[in-house]
Formats: sequence, C-alpha cells, structure tokens
Amino acid sequence: MTEERKLGDLFTIDITPTWAGLMPAFIHILEKGEDDGRVIVREELMKMARTLDEAAKKLKVKEDDDG
Repeated sequence: MTEERKLGDLFTIDITPTWAGLMPAFIHILEKGEDDGRVIVREELMKMARTLDEAAKKLKVKEDDDG
C-alpha cells in the first residue's frame, strides 16, 4: 500500500557520496590542487583503506565461520 505525501511531510534524502564518485575529484586535487587539499585527500584515502581493510577482515571471519 502506498501512502500519499502531503505538503509539509518530512522525509530524508540520502546524499552520501560514493568513493567512486569522489575519486575523480580526489585525483584532480592530488594532481593539480594546493598542498592543504592534497593533505585532506591523502587522509581520506587512508581512511578508506583502513575501512576496506576492516571490512575485508570481517568478511574473512564470516566466511571462515560459514565454511
């Protein structure tokens, strides 16, 4: 059953960027940006790497538990 939205109803729009979507801007900043921008991009890339490492570790543990 679908509900009609009424004027004034609150709702959330998720505008979380994806890493793939950010990557062209990151590459541009690393290649042509100023030093402070490069520092920020490097920090974000390291944060992504740590997050992916942790996700891979959790996935491996789950696969080991299931297998």
